[in-house]
Amino acid sequence: MIQKLNNWGIKTPKFLIGPISGTFIKTPYFLFDSCKDYVEDEMTIRKLILSFKETKDTFLGSKNKLKHFKQAKKLMRSWNRYKERLGPIFDNYLHFIETEFFFKINFNLITNLVPDEDDKFTISWFYDEDSSSDL
Repeated sequence: MIQKLNNWGIKTPKFLIGPISGTFIKTPYFLFDSCKDYVEDEMTIRKLILSFKETKDTFLGSKNKLKHFKQAKKLMRSWNRYKERLGPIFDNYLHFIETEFFFKINFNLITNLVPDEDDKFTISWFYDEDSSSDL
């Protein structure tokens, strides 16, 4: 997506792009207290917490809830100014991308790779409300 915007002549500041997700940082949080260079979006942090929840092993140390991360408020203001400059069409596009990103993180695709008697596979989405509410 970022490359597509660059092709259209819209240059995006690198500090608005998440190093892990590669997408826009709408709600930035600092990953580490000691280093202000590592900033990532709330959705990516939620995904990291969920992925390490069962193993109890994480590079984030004891930070196992979103409230343990400090919000990067200056970056949030920069993000809002950037969106305002690009106008309402860009805002609608970003809303679509952010919604898609939300579904990718909060819903798990469940596939049953064993076909039934009609040689059909079962594909469904699972949303675990309990796991995302305690973040």
